[in-house]
Amino acid sequence: MLRLRSRIGVGGVIRDFKGRFLFAFGFKCLHWDSSELEVQAVLSLRMVLQEWMYECKGLIIKGDNLNVIKYIQSMLKKDVATVDSLNKDDFFFLEDFNQVIIQFVYRDCNKLADYCANYARFFYFIWDSIGSNKILLISYLC
Repeated sequence: MLRLRSRIGVGGVIRDFKGRFLFAFGFKCLHWDSSELEVQAVLSLRMVLQEWMYECKGLIIKGDNLNVIKYIQSMLKKDVATVDSLNKDDFFFLEDFNQVIIQFVYRDCNKLADYCANYARFFYFIWDSIGSNKILLISYLC
């Protein structure tokens, strides 16, 4: 999401298989390319993954940039080192999961992740719980 010149955030939400919130994260970034930001959002999972997550049967990654989602899907399916500017080695951590699904969703369908990305423009965070006060703070700042 490009706002306030170079003040950009990458954020995400980790949920269980029933869609229940587990934790949220956000990091500040400096970049002008929205496609690169979507890639950084996926790669930022490396920094927040916890040991117990590798015991899960699968991982579903949702993003709102259809082109990037298609690139990552094709790179993971093909036996190639790079697809355009994406390096497969950067996504090696995904192979630790039994199954990985990369899925496109509209931003309106993933509002909490969008709020996290906007909030991360101001603060780096990892939250293992989100109370109503944090939701109000995020929505106020964004």
